[in-house]
Amino acid sequence: MDFSSDIWSGVVPVPQDDGPDPLVPIAYSADYAKAMNYFRAVSVAGERSERVLELTSYIINENPSHYAVWKYRLDTVRALGKPMEDELRFTEELASEHPKSYQIWHHRLAVSDSIAQPQAEIEFINRMLQIDSKNYHAWSYRQQIVSKYKLWESDLADIDRLLKEDVRNNSAWNQRFFVFSRRPDEFTKEDLEHEVSYALTRINMAPRNESPWNYLRG
Repeated sequence: MDFSSDIWSGVVPVPQDDGPDPLVPIAYSADYAKAMNYFRAVSVAGERSERVLELTSYIINENPSHYAVWKYRLDTVRALGKPMEDELRFTEELASEHPKSYQIWHHRLAVSDSIAQPQAEIEFINRMLQIDSKNYHAWSYRQQIVSKYKLWESDLADIDRLLKEDVRNNSAWNQRFFVFSRRPDEFTKEDLEHEVSYALTRINMAPRNESPWNYLRG
């Protein structure tokens, strides 16, 4: 990132203060350290601007788990009234490269809460599951979306599709149990008979797979 341009004129970088004799200083790259020096300067000033978004984008791409930078970016996006759809695209690009970063998923949830497009979020989650069908973060996020928007029935259909693709997907089995145990509808005798039959059929497909056995016992 070029800090010699006129855009950054007038900003006095704030270096990291590790004290006079740091025990184990972190070996940041020179470019990253400089970016953080500028970030500290704009955050101390409480600045919300386009250049701040550019700066946070750069830092997050270098270190997608920097929670403080994510938080400052979210506050800046809101302060500037930026389209949240753009921010969703930004998080998807990063999640595709760093699918197990807690901070990316936390930011995604905060952004999606403001525009309430649950089906779009389920489609996003499905794209992430194509990268890793057992990604804990994707499934945890799915549970939050399904619970908040009460997508119980549609999620069962999606889970069925995923289990047809891979009957050994223990995460999908767990999600199926989650839906039946958390949905407000009563678990009826017909539901029980159907789920027992459902599990037994898939046990016959892969007898040594623990997941349907555990599901049946649950």
